[in-house]
Amino acid sequence: MIDAQLASGRNLAAAWQAEAERRLQITKNDPVADTLSHCALELLEQLQHLDDDTLYLKADAWADHYGVTQGKKPPTPRTVNCWIRDGRLEAMGPGSEKLIHRDAQPTRLK
Repeated sequence: MIDAQLASGRNLAAAWQAEAERRLQITKNDPVADTLSHCALELLEQLQHLDDDTLYLKADAWADHYGVTQGKKPPTPRTVNCWIRDGRLEAMGPGSEKLIHRDAQPTRLK
């Protein structure tokens, strides 16, 4: 879900930048174009911070993200913690505050 939101935001920033460039071809001194360009860069910076901040997720947030990306009902945080404990899912951090990489995939038991 976060990946789709980030992509949507990046597409919006690209559209703003394209419009700014189009406007600057018409007239070199266009304050609206300058504003669009500035806002596009600001949006991209904020999206990068959001992307960095959500690279590692707690069990409940990872479960929701995993369910959306797999098109399935998300596993419960309890199930996710069992996967971590059983070694099926990599996580880092102490105790119940373990963090899971956003793109991590659980392995199947053999």
